[in-house]
Amino acid sequence: MEYELNPGIEVQQEGDLLHVLNRVNADDPKAGGAMHGVSRAMVDNLVTGVTKGFQKGLEIVGTGWRAALSGRTLEISLGYAQPVRVPIPRA
Repeated sequence: MEYELNPGIEVQQEGDLLHVLNRVNADDPKAGGAMHGVSRAMVDNLVTGVTKGFQKGLEIVGTGWRAALSGRTLEISLGYAQPVRVPIPRA
């Protein structure tokens, strides 16, 4: 994966840790602070996406509501006359 860092933002690897550093202006710590936060979040998202992958969770809360998996189809009963069937996409 690739992400182009903004000028003045630097990433250093120290063992298993990545450090995102703000090198915009050492005299003014607030300069580039927003870009530092965005860059840190993007690097974290890239690492998480590669190591854990993407997951989508579903929590059903309510009396009489249920969901069941039938092959590659999710069948959800949410109070409609008929159950809702949703095909699960391939990864």
